[in-house]
Amino acid sequence: ILMIRAMGAPDAPQGGSFDSLAGVMILLSTPMVMLPAWIHYLAFDLFVGTWIARDAASRGVRHLWVLPCLLLTFLVGPAGLLTYAALAALTRRTPT
Repeated sequence: ILMIRAMGAPDAPQGGSFDSLAGVMILLSTPMVMLPAWIHYLAFDLFVGTWIARDAASRGVRHLWVLPCLLLTFLVGPAGLLTYAALAALTRRTPT
């Protein structure tokens, strides 16, 4: 709803696109457009962080090892997810 309202506003940014960094910067140049984008980023990071925490618990990975992954996920989403993927691979239990 916020994004639709922002795009229909008279002061909506013109010339923005997802084709280039410059186009994205134009799209996100007003608070009315940046707010829904920021909410999207936070929701994605929280979703991925929740998945990491649940997956780590099911695998028996120590909480102390997972905390840096969660912090990275919140600050730099993909880096945290990749870090956790590496951690999960390193701590994979072998069947006995």
